[in-house]
Amino acid sequence: MKSDFSKFIICDDGREREFHFARTNTAAIYYHVSVIDSDGKLLTVTMGIDEDGQWKMQSQDMPEWLQRTEPMLALAINEVNQEAG
Repeated sequence: MKSDFSKFIICDDGREREFHFARTNTAAIYYHVSVIDSDGKLLTVTMGIDEDGQWKMQSQDMPEWLQRTEPMLALAINEVNQEAG
């Protein structure tokens, strides 16, 4: 499982943003995902696996455009983990 990677994602607001993923070293697997918003502010969310085995945001109070990227962030994590074998 890859621990750090970046991916460009086109968000539903039409902007392409670079998301940085960093896996945490805990008993459970989590990724901290960071991105710069249109105002230059760094936003960070935590992605974890839910009871159904799906990657979900654990963070609250994020802008709607970021919340709507959840499926794309989950896909990016799954793709990188599949490549790693």
